[in-house]
Amino acid sequence: MAAALRGGAVVAYLSSSGWKAEPLEPSEPLGRLRPVLLIPEHERVATQEARRVLTPDVPRAAASFNVARAALLVTALTRRPELLPEALQDRLHQQARLRLAPASRALFADLEEAGVPVCVAGSGPTLLAFEGPGWTVPELGPGWRVLRVAVRAAGAEIEGA
Repeated sequence: MAAALRGGAVVAYLSSSGWKAEPLEPSEPLGRLRPVLLIPEHERVATQEARRVLTPDVPRAAASFNVARAALLVTALTRRPELLPEALQDRLHQQARLRLAPASRALFADLEEAGVPVCVAGSGPTLLAFEGPGWTVPELGPGWRVLRVAVRAAGAEIEGA
């Protein structure tokens, strides 16, 4: 939500005085990245079900892995976009949620094998991939809605009063 309100890439965090958002300043190569939403037309996952499949306890190694990937993601989005495939890796939720959506799981594996940066968007089954130098999302054909979205520097605007 922070990116929608502020625009661009944003890190949102809960402070002692409430939610805050800090913008990330992308480097020039990042400007060539384009987010691509891959939405399966015949596959749905209820948020409650996506939460149910997550383990209640998080192993320390998995938590450490994901915290490191979150920090790496900031580096990938601001200075080193070539790190994006590595930065989007996850050990806490993606595989569990992909088991609920076989078509998304198969596409995820294909994109990852091709080196295209990809992750589960929210609780799934939608995927978020990135196109850029050396990365292209192939045509997926029927059954998929593909949205190539622009990243706006400005946040949400309310028209009319």
